[in-house]
Amino acid sequence: MMVSFVIEDLSGFSFSLGEDLSICVGDVATIGDIELDNIENIVWTKDGQELETNAIPLSVDEGGVYVLSIENDVGCITSDEILIIENSPSIFDNIEFIEGFIGEQITLDIPGASSVLWTSTLDLSCTNCLNPILTISEDGIINASAFDDNGCSADIEYNVTAIITDLVAPNFISPNGDTRNDALIFEGIQVYPENELRVFNRWGELMYSTEDYQNDWEGVSFDEELPDGVYYYILRYGKDDSSENELKSDLLIIRNN
Repeated sequence: MMVSFVIEDLSGFSFSLGEDLSICVGDVATIGDIELDNIENIVWTKDGQELETNAIPLSVDEGGVYVLSIENDVGCITSDEILIIENSPSIFDNIEFIEGFIGEQITLDIPGASSVLWTSTLDLSCTNCLNPILTISEDGIINASAFDDNGCSADIEYNVTAIITDLVAPNFISPNGDTRNDALIFEGIQVYPENELRVFNRWGELMYSTEDYQNDWEGVSFDEELPDGVYYYILRYGKDDSSENELKSDLLIIRNN
């Protein structure tokens, strides 16, 4: 009696799920991105329990030991396993609120973070560091992208409110180019973008008017320098229409002092 055997070349019938992976809670990993010919049956198990899917690749969002077994059209089976480690993050998405006085310095800190990237138009001492120093000068927003030692990330938003007392009324400028008292400066005016400044001469004639004053007026009216003398200004300011204040004062201009 003659017995015959059919020998299949199975050298190409194998695969690897790759190195073990770490993910953070809420993240999704993709495993089993492989290509094999003549697949007849696919079985996934997680921690020994068969999953109700035969998808390849497979998206997973939980830790555990995943095993992929594949049977080809002649009944041969090959398999591999991968460990997914699910890490609990030590940092979380959040919104923080900061209040401080004009000029106050506050050190920012995100507990549990190992690296942070900060973005803002406000005055920060550094943007790629753990603990930047914020110098408060105006209202604004700071965004932080933080990462912990496990690579888990979180986005934190800081809403910054600048607190100042009533604006002080300056009564003297000397716009002569020596960088001292050259402009009419209201400390903290940047907190009140809803402002209007008007300057009058002694006869009540309007010499200068602007909205959203930027502390940059140097005694010029219609592109001409005003002569030395006493003037008068009115500054209206507020953070919104419901909180308007008014500041009035004489103003002495002396260019050659």
